[in-house]
Amino acid sequence: MKKSIAVVLLVIAGLLFLFGPATAENQAGLNELKQKADAFWSDRGDLNKALEAINTYQEVLKQKPDDIQAAVRIAYGYWWLGKNSTEEKAKMTWHDKGVAAAKLAIQINDREPGAHYWLAVNWAEYGKAKGIIKSIFLIKPIRQELAKVRELDEKYLKGGFYRVNGKVYCEVPGLLGGDRKKCYEYYKKAIEIAPDHLVNHLFLAEAYLEDKDREKAREQVDFILNAPLEPDFMPDDRLYKRQAEDLLKKINKK
Repeated sequence: MKKSIAVVLLVIAGLLFLFGPATAENQAGLNELKQKADAFWSDRGDLNKALEAINTYQEVLKQKPDDIQAAVRIAYGYWWLGKNSTEEKAKMTWHDKGVAAAKLAIQINDREPGAHYWLAVNWAEYGKAKGIIKSIFLIKPIRQELAKVRELDEKYLKGGFYRVNGKVYCEVPGLLGGDRKKCYEYYKKAIEIAPDHLVNHLFLAEAYLEDKDREKAREQVDFILNAPLEPDFMPDDRLYKRQAEDLLKKINKK
């Protein structure tokens, strides 16, 4: 009996000797790959770097298929590329990829709010590029995904549930569930959750301008243009500041 135990222990020791260092080495390589992806991501204002980040996060997933952070970042990255595209066809292509990436993230971990959030947002942007009338079928699933975000983390991504729901209520025609009152309520709730997050103010400014309230729109635009960049959202904030400058031109236009 003792001899059998000794043999088993020797086998285990041998396996640890053979595979232990390799596992540590693999983990070190994976960590290095993640750091590389994160570095590209931090510089995503350069869209080539954003694409490099996506490709590198995909390499992370190949090595660690359950890495939910990498999966969510890929869906976010495709949204970013679509948001910064000027051609509608390119927007639809990137957001369609974002939808597929977000669905994969949900398969990896259904309890990750970011997976549901980026599915909803990519669907919303895809629908916007396609045209609201042609994308009526997306309204219900977008709201279902947003409801899941609220269930998992009401404050996810600086009030993302409220911000995107507000956008849906603002942009969808009343006959299809749009509601200007709820639009403002949701935007203001997002600002209450994250008062320094610029896109919360940008969406509210857009709504005010659409409703011809130039002074209230100007207040929000002034806030955006004078606010500092958030460290984790510097490329995003630069985009929002450019959009705020465009809004200011419209506000000042007589």
